[in-house]
Amino acid sequence: MASIGNFFHVPPDGWLFPNHGDVADCRRRASEYFAEHNSYEGAEFQIEEFVRQWALRQLLVAYKYPADWIGERIIIEEPVKMGSTEKQADISIKNANRRTFLYVEVKKRGIPAEEFTEAERQLETYLASTHTATIGMVTDGDRVKTIRKKIDPNDFEYIPDLPHFGLEARIRTQLVRELPENLTGGKSTGLRTFNNEYERILFDCHSAARDADGLHADEALDEICKVIYTKIYDERSVTKQAEGTPFRFQTYGASNASEVASNIRVLYEEARNADIDVYSKCLFQNMLSRMNRL
Repeated sequence: MASIGNFFHVPPDGWLFPNHGDVADCRRRASEYFAEHNSYEGAEFQIEEFVRQWALRQLLVAYKYPADWIGERIIIEEPVKMGSTEKQADISIKNANRRTFLYVEVKKRGIPAEEFTEAERQLETYLASTHTATIGMVTDGDRVKTIRKKIDPNDFEYIPDLPHFGLEARIRTQLVRELPENLTGGKSTGLRTFNNEYERILFDCHSAARDADGLHADEALDEICKVIYTKIYDERSVTKQAEGTPFRFQTYGASNASEVASNIRVLYEEARNADIDVYSKCLFQNMLSRMNRL
């Protein structure tokens, strides 16, 4: 069972994002419901906000995401661009770069199975349209489905639960640029060089990428090469910075593996754009040089 647990009522006076227009409107409707029924019991079958507020509360209580992320890295009604249209995701959790890595889509209780399935497809569309997001959950307070985007952005699988906040203690060490005492010249990252142990690790990573998504060996190698390409970009960028500058390609500071993955995707996108910019300038200079020779 997912850690989000069973639905319970969060009183409207305790709702998060109280000044948001949609939340304020639903609080008004909840007040009218209470005036008529003298209870909030059953209101979640008419007012979707009850389910969203329950999900928000459980993100903090059950999944341990920090309360100070509310409004900063946990937001509601996040715009999602899908081609020429734009939708709003119910809940978005963002990485340190303020890019979404996790979505939660909610529906009011008691909806038909067809509508719940439609909500799943909507969530998949959000994930496919957002480069940095791979995991999402859809719930109506009774049914809970968690899905993960695979290598193909239009291929998904069910997983047991959302990732909780926090990483293992052994990977909380921050890696920064160092200048070793025995440095004889040039610039250094301070990182260890490759050896046979790293070759084995790369082989294990390739096998994991191949098996996790059922990829062909060549496809898995392509994904591993993208990761290495991104890491090299990060090391070269940090080498140009002052000693003590932290690497961006690392687990330190991330809330969980999903955020680590989203951070790497941001870096990969930055690396590609940087190379495209360099190659475009080189192409322009070559064309200009040829024109000058005419």
